[in-house]
Amino acid sequence: MKRFWWLFFFLLFGFNSLVLGEEVVVKGIVVESDLEGKHYELKVTDSGNLSKPEPYYVLYGEHNWQSYVGKEVVVEGTIFEGYSIYMKPGLKVTAVSLPGEKGNRTFKENLPYYVGLVLVAGLFGYYIFLRYFKK
Repeated sequence: MKRFWWLFFFLLFGFNSLVLGEEVVVKGIVVESDLEGKHYELKVTDSGNLSKPEPYYVLYGEHNWQSYVGKEVVVEGTIFEGYSIYMKPGLKVTAVSLPGEKGNRTFKENLPYYVGLVLVAGLFGYYIFLRYFKK
């Protein structure tokens, strides 16, 4: 029985970081900074699904950041784990959108969430079966 709870909590809380690769969605204002060279930062207004939000993140990625300066944007990407001369955490940006834009996710993009949901529901159902019906 102890193995079941360990597996249940692992799938429930560890599924996002191991399988999904810690993909984050953050809302903030793009700011231009000239400290240690010209670069762009995100001043966080809504931390989204970040576990330990910081007030500023350095933005990495091939985007036209100049066109977003001063605007509030929604950024999708992963946390940059490497070293940086800016001494701030960074985000490797995969997608940038304005908050008013509605982006529809496809089934393929949502598939890891569906798989996790089915795994957790299946394990819970199996636990109920073992607990109450198999005596």
